[in-house]
Amino acid sequence: MKKTFLLILFAAVVVVGMYGQSHSANIAATLPDFDEDGVSVITSQPQGDIRYYDRTGFEVNMTSEGPEITSQSGMFCVVFGSDGEVWLKDPVSNDLRDSWVKGQVESDNNTIHVPTGQFTDYMASMTFGRQLWVLDFNEDTGMYSVNPFISEIVYTINDGKISLEGTSRQRIIGSIFRAKGTTEEEYHYEGTWSGKGNYESVYVPYVDTPCTIPTDAVCETITFRAPANSGGQWAMNVMEAKLYRTDNDEIYLSGFCSSGVYFTNLEWAIKGRSKDAQLIFPTGQFLGAYYGNPYYFTGANTANSTDLCDVVFVLNEEGVYESNNFINFASSATAEYLYFYYDGATLSNKELPEMVTPPASARQHLYRMDYQGYIQSIDFYYDSSANVTVAATDKKVYIKGIYYGVPDSWIVGDIVGDKVIFSSAQYLGFLSEMNPEMWFMAFGDDFAKPLDKIEFDYDPSTGALTNPSANISVSICERRNLGLQWYFRPSLELIEENAATPANPKDLDWITYEWDPNAVFVFEIPLEDTEGESLVENWLSYRIYTDTDENGVEVFSMNPETYPDMNLSEPLDIFPYNYFGFDISFSYGRHYVTIRDDWSKFKRIGVQSLYDAGGEEKCSEIVWFDLELTAIDSIIEDNRHDDIIYNLQGQIVKGQPLPGLYIRNGKKIVIR
Repeated sequence: MKKTFLLILFAAVVVVGMYGQSHSANIAATLPDFDEDGVSVITSQPQGDIRYYDRTGFEVNMTSEGPEITSQSGMFCVVFGSDGEVWLKDPVSNDLRDSWVKGQVESDNNTIHVPTGQFTDYMASMTFGRQLWVLDFNEDTGMYSVNPFISEIVYTINDGKISLEGTSRQRIIGSIFRAKGTTEEEYHYEGTWSGKGNYESVYVPYVDTPCTIPTDAVCETITFRAPANSGGQWAMNVMEAKLYRTDNDEIYLSGFCSSGVYFTNLEWAIKGRSKDAQLIFPTGQFLGAYYGNPYYFTGANTANSTDLCDVVFVLNEEGVYESNNFINFASSATAEYLYFYYDGATLSNKELPEMVTPPASARQHLYRMDYQGYIQSIDFYYDSSANVTVAATDKKVYIKGIYYGVPDSWIVGDIVGDKVIFSSAQYLGFLSEMNPEMWFMAFGDDFAKPLDKIEFDYDPSTGALTNPSANISVSICERRNLGLQWYFRPSLELIEENAATPANPKDLDWITYEWDPNAVFVFEIPLEDTEGESLVENWLSYRIYTDTDENGVEVFSMNPETYPDMNLSEPLDIFPYNYFGFDISFSYGRHYVTIRDDWSKFKRIGVQSLYDAGGEEKCSEIVWFDLELTAIDSIIEDNRHDDIIYNLQGQIVKGQPLPGLYIRNGKKIVIR
């Protein structure tokens, strides 16, 4: 069922059932077979002279009323290589796959031949993809069918224009589905039209052309860093860019084009000049096209984003080129950003700071950090607290766990009299591919502007940190306060460490799926003891137990071989309350543990809470879930949690999630 569903989803046919099984089989029988192991799709830009064109002509789209004819629009890309080789990107205007098909230019340089049957995309795991063919209109069905006897598509070149030859309303170029299913149902779409096509296409040279980097320019690898904003969502881009210099002070920059969310195009480049320790890139430069849309490099003043200007990088005392301009990616040379923009980009080869670690002799205790949090998207403030670890020496104070996304990172401050002073910005490490750098940041009333430091009153007898001079955040950027978490006026007080017996786990559940050999053990660990008093989650953990006929009751252990995604160096059998990673997650007190073991041998599975505080470790009872009562001899399909998706902060995601990493059914998933 899962495979069939994905086939249908991948096909995305507008009118399901437009073609019958016999119709598909007849078409497929006339097509040449293909070797699924030999399928190749060209997804990287070929080397050569890339040229851009405006599309004109007609496109065909399948609708519930049959084929609909409209005018073509958007951009078309062609790369002319050596020895007459040529590559066309997305030759069908409304079937943009971000891939290329290859052809050959005749010696007269006026004709291009493109073999039919080239794959424009392919899903190897499903042996399912799309091929480019010529199709003829079928009056009986009112649809288009592949013409397997036409082995090439012909274009002519005249006065710079490229024209598609031999097509009409009755004969188009388009995509067809190819499938190597093992069942009749999986074979259903084999050879059928995907519902997209072109005819009488003419490609007119685009008015602008991208810059070309001179072959004698000297290349320097340089790190480009910039926060990227796309649709209101921030991500930190850190890329290996290329800076080219020439003898006449012309410069070129490539490898900086990525939204951090949607795409990366390392081929795009901009031209500028070097002057007085500045790198100046004029606004309005054409970069290229992506999925049929033009992109321009434009600069803007941060005080007024509609005020376009050149982008200037200034060399500072640390050897870093830094810019205070917006870098926009727009639809025209004069437009404000429409797709995404950078704010506060830098160019340098400066290494990241070393992570801070307190000395072994430092005294460590658990503290509660009270603060006022903030949700910027809805302008909402709330009172909250978090547990952090504080280590102290006679001269310095260290804090670990400021942000749960990087729980093992420390910041350090200097003890000066009755104050502790923490400098801004301190490096906290890697969070994710979208946010590879995390920074501790101090800020005042102006969100966007970081401060140099934050001061706390310090009581050396208790270690309390109170009366902060500013606010703090955990930012994705060293130069901007782009916080994933804000803490307004935080204060830290020592938590008393008292022994307690934790309350029993509750609300146990067991989730299985007919298409997944794994199972998910679900339960709640109460944050209270047997007397109803609150517990500190940092000192709370749990064990899982299994009961089999062969071995009886055993502690369940996750080992590196069975759970490679967890990057374990040794088996793990005690799980911290707030442990979060591959195969283990929690949300609102509910814990989800994926069981990859052969759980069919289990008679029952149990969980036990542990609380290690005040020099004592106390345990709850083992609470069991009887698997024999769930008829595990046949896997149960349970869809109760199928539609619940969590972000990495444990929050339920409403609506269609943006591309990124999420949690569903206790597992990490990637949405692209």
